[in-house]
Amino acid sequence: MGNNNNPFTDSEKDYIRTNYVEMAPAKMAATLKRSGYAIRSFMKKEKLTRPNGRQNISTLVTQNKEDVLKEFNEARNSVIRLETQIRSSGDFREIQTILTQEEQDFYVHKYAEYLSQDETLLPAEKSQLSDLLITRIKVNRLLLQEKTVNDLLQQKGLELEDRAKLMMQLDKLTDSQKDLLELIQTMHKSLKMTRAQRLKNINDNRDINLVKIIKQLQDRQNRELSGRWGALIDKAKEARLERWKEKGFLQESEEVAAQPKEEETKNG
Repeated sequence: MGNNNNPFTDSEKDYIRTNYVEMAPAKMAATLKRSGYAIRSFMKKEKLTRPNGRQNISTLVTQNKEDVLKEFNEARNSVIRLETQIRSSGDFREIQTILTQEEQDFYVHKYAEYLSQDETLLPAEKSQLSDLLITRIKVNRLLLQEKTVNDLLQQKGLELEDRAKLMMQLDKLTDSQKDLLELIQTMHKSLKMTRAQRLKNINDNRDINLVKIIKQLQDRQNRELSGRWGALIDKAKEARLERWKEKGFLQESEEVAAQPKEEETKNG
């Protein structure tokens, strides 16, 4: 370890910063041909603290792997479930008549991947998504045809007339690809706008429902407040009659006669 007295190079520093969690100082020292003391001193200076014990590191890595595997399996099962639903739908029967088996597999898988992110698609979105995927399949067909034509052009002894025909065919394929790729961009934008509008409508409906709930709560509060005010008024009337009675302003016969009048006034 002849370079122990030399300062750490930038690459050595990066190596320690990258590996200090999973590698012991002694192992990094052997790799960098440095002393363990030098590695530990650098880690202390940089405040690079390892988790307590290798077992904790191993457990952490294992837990992370298990979490990732669990999420992967859940996502895969969701896609498989959606693929089954797509294949059993009535619309897919028409798709089967225009696509090869390999193309059907691509269509179903990509459709299910999109649905796994958001299953609440409107009919317009489903139609746009289907058209988009079929157009992508058409582009792939053109690419395969283009490859076939290029392979033919590589053949030796090809007549000039045949070569010219193949070149014309290649130009047509290129133009068709360009048109379809532009169409795909337009479809992507349209699908994105439809989705954005759907989400906006959902949020608007939530806001409207929230306003209704607030109004209902306010109405209920107003009714409860009105009831409380009515009770307070009745109590005030009773207290007033009691005071009049105590002061001699109101006799028993007058008190009885006064009650219906107040009730009539309240009902009126």
